[in-house]
Amino acid sequence: MDVTSLYYFTELAKDLNMSRTADRIFVSQQTISNHIQRLEEYYGTRLFYRRPNLSLTAAGEYVLKFANQFQMDHTNLRDLLNDIEFREKGTLRIGGSAMRT
Repeated sequence: MDVTSLYYFTELAKDLNMSRTADRIFVSQQTISNHIQRLEEYYGTRLFYRRPNLSLTAAGEYVLKFANQFQMDHTNLRDLLNDIEFREKGTLRIGGSAMRT
């Protein structure tokens, strides 16, 4: 399992249409299909019903919840690390007399 496969999975779950998703995220249908197949092999279960229309299985619903939470956590971690790397951290001290405060 990798982050890219989870990303393609969540994007496909939004449209439930392989060609529309591929066009929207600028990859081939085969690329999306390969990543979905890898996820299904990794978890050992089908994530989508393919007939009559593409739809999530019960396992797919759970993986989608996990993937959405993972993406939020991943984004938060990346933002936090960027803050640490590129912003100065320090202590701000403000003074004032007892009479004024």
